[in-house]
Amino acid sequence: MLSQEKQQQEVAVGTVIIIGARRAAFSNEAGIGTAPMVHGASKNSEPIREGLIAYARPFIDTIVVCTLTALVILLTGRLADYGVGWGSIDSG
Repeated sequence: MLSQEKQQQEVAVGTVIIIGARRAAFSNEAGIGTAPMVHGASKNSEPIREGLIAYARPFIDTIVVCTLTALVILLTGRLADYGVGWGSIDSG
């Protein structure tokens, strides 16, 4: 049997993964389809450039913004205020 602390850590990791997946889907509209309509309706003379902009947007939203948010949370130590931090994860 796993200790209660280990079970809590596993539940916390699973919860973080679920929240991260929801946030990623929200930030880049994964499969919702509103962004292609906007890019398709744009009036410009360079459709390839518009396609590259449409392609780069989910990358910027998901990788850059979400990664920077996670780094700020981890590096400021705010997670420790909620009883979660490097010490509680490493000491298992």
